[in-house]
Amino acid sequence: MKLKMLTIRRAENWESKAAGALTATANFEGPGGKIEVDLAPGFIVRVLALIEEDAALRVQRLASSVQSAMTDAVDTVRLIETDKPLQIEDSSPF
Repeated sequence: MKLKMLTIRRAENWESKAAGALTATANFEGPGGKIEVDLAPGFIVRVLALIEEDAALRVQRLASSVQSAMTDAVDTVRLIETDKPLQIEDSSPF
């Protein structure tokens, strides 16, 4: 069976389940048919913790890339500002 959809959502006030509680379902499909499984609250917390960890790592990598790009840009500007043609002094008597 293959996972087709994983849904995590917060229950609405009008729903029979505890209002505001997180609920999760996993839908699987295979040759034998379809299955929908309600997931335990502990599983929901673990999934959200993994998402939080992955998001933090992605943001750190992005920030590092931006910092590198800005450093390169500043260094390039500094090189352009200090780049002057070489002046060779001719000290020969002729």
